[in-house]
Amino acid sequence: MKKKLKIIIFVFIFGFINQVKSVEIHKLLIPGEKFKNKEQKQFEINNYEKSGISYFEWRKRKCYRQAFILFQRSKLCYHDPHFCAQDFAVDEMHFFHKYRGWLMDIAEVCAEGYFIDEKDTEFIKQPLQKEVDKFMNYIRETKIKVNYEDNSVKELDIEEILQEKGKSHQNNQKNQGAHGPVPKPEIKIESYNKVLEDRKKELDEDEIHKRQKLLEEEEKKIILKKKILEKELEILEEKKQLEKLKSKIENYEKELN
Repeated sequence: MKKKLKIIIFVFIFGFINQVKSVEIHKLLIPGEKFKNKEQKQFEINNYEKSGISYFEWRKRKCYRQAFILFQRSKLCYHDPHFCAQDFAVDEMHFFHKYRGWLMDIAEVCAEGYFIDEKDTEFIKQPLQKEVDKFMNYIRETKIKVNYEDNSVKELDIEEILQEKGKSHQNNQKNQGAHGPVPKPEIKIESYNKVLEDRKKELDEDEIHKRQKLLEEEEKKIILKKKILEKELEILEEKKQLEKLKSKIENYEKELN
């Protein structure tokens, strides 16, 4: 009996280990992302196994959430930025259908392996489909692509990666050879994450600064509204006093007559 129990436990543990190993973990990460700790890593593996979707679709969902944050104050948002920052509004309200579709298109480029940061959002000048199409081409032509399929690709050093990441579309066109554009190098996601870690910290600090600025602006609006309300109350009080005075004068006139 004990022997059978040991065999069952062994089979269960062996099956569990194989199940975990079957997930190609690096394919769960979007460009610029890394697992915070072992618990978060295992949690994501478990959720992915339950999802029943492909690695690409898994990354696309995460990329959409990232695009949602990056573009809420960009010129792609043709509504009030406060509404573009509300997930319920963007996901549920009909007049956000076009905006949400654009975010999904951008999320697809991200899921392919292209890193997109807040600085890139400045490329879009108007909330138009042609602007989104140009933006996607710009990202694909000027950014390094994470190669999720080939883990044997030679790693680039940090300086080379940053130079490639910083190329503009115009510089990319100048580097075309006699047989067309020079192929963009590809790197492993592990190397890419290390290179972008510092940049992501800078973006986090920028995000905090912008949120603080928004809070300050909201505070100014509240103070202004309070002053307006106080002024309205003063006017209302003065109006009441005038009404009382008017009533007294009318009563006085009646007594005289």
